[in-house]
Amino acid sequence: MKMDGAWLTTNRECNLRCPWCYAKGTRYPAKQEMSFGLAKLLSGIIKGLELKHLILIGGEPTLWKPLFEYNDFCRQEGMSSTIVTNGLKFAEDEFFAQYQKNPCKFLSISVKGVPEQYQKFGLRTDVSRVKKALSRIAENYNEVVCLTFNSLYRENLPKIAKFVAECGFKTLAISFCTPSFKGLVISGKFITHPHETAKIIANSYQEMRKYLEIHFNMNFPLCVWPEDFLKRIREEQLINTGCHVKGGGGAIFDINGDSVMCNGLFDYPIAVYGKDFWDADSYLKFRQKEEVKALYDRIINFPSEKCRDCDMYIDCGGGCPLLWFFYKPNDIIENRR
Repeated sequence: MKMDGAWLTTNRECNLRCPWCYAKGTRYPAKQEMSFGLAKLLSGIIKGLELKHLILIGGEPTLWKPLFEYNDFCRQEGMSSTIVTNGLKFAEDEFFAQYQKNPCKFLSISVKGVPEQYQKFGLRTDVSRVKKALSRIAENYNEVVCLTFNSLYRENLPKIAKFVAECGFKTLAISFCTPSFKGLVISGKFITHPHETAKIIANSYQEMRKYLEIHFNMNFPLCVWPEDFLKRIREEQLINTGCHVKGGGGAIFDINGDSVMCNGLFDYPIAVYGKDFWDADSYLKFRQKEEVKALYDRIINFPSEKCRDCDMYIDCGGGCPLLWFFYKPNDIIENRR
């Protein structure tokens, strides 16, 4: 079995309270974080899986206390990392100076709307901090800004694109909100219906393009999009499809080191570190167990009979599997050849 990606959940603390966050159910406790020792052990497993790059997620990884020490460790081990961050800590001069000395290989910046929206999401300081942080990142690092489209952005996508461009970025990558989970409670409160989302994006696209290039990390079925719009973004190679759950090659570890199928399913570990696996070999053996393969097969099965003969299924895989915990696939997926 060949693994093609790895994620470490460093912590649960966050300096924002975005209402659509997949980790909202954790309540963002500051004391829940991965220890440096465990991070090193898991990195050894990842390296043993023949992977030299991993992604740090949270919470908010810039609040993870061992971050800089861990970055040094990665370099010593011949490994590298991407940090997924809202970027706000980069407005702090001391943090920024330290980060420049001990950086991750890449930054994945998650923007939360226009500056005024940040206050609605729990930012208790002047909104100028947002622009300072993002502008500083744009000036010093050649990165793409990411936006998770949700119901709070229905009316202001062009304004967000303009703001991102004013900060100095040249590309905005848009993905789409999926359900959040806490125990047995599933919430899709901030998801805009996929058909409505497709219309909003297609209608806003041209105006957004006045400011920067727009890419799409597509976690909705391709068949929901207007055909002419979909043809355009595919021909211009502005679309990225696929899911590590569907491919089966993703290794995601939570703050305790346990393995989960998807970071959105943080309450549902499939393997316990120290019990089900403890090194790369035992991890691979666990993933190859028949009951584990059957679990993945159930998740990645055709969401709808309509998908079986669809020529786009090989690209989109029917969209994010988490959508079908909230929507009925046949209400969303369209007949299109």
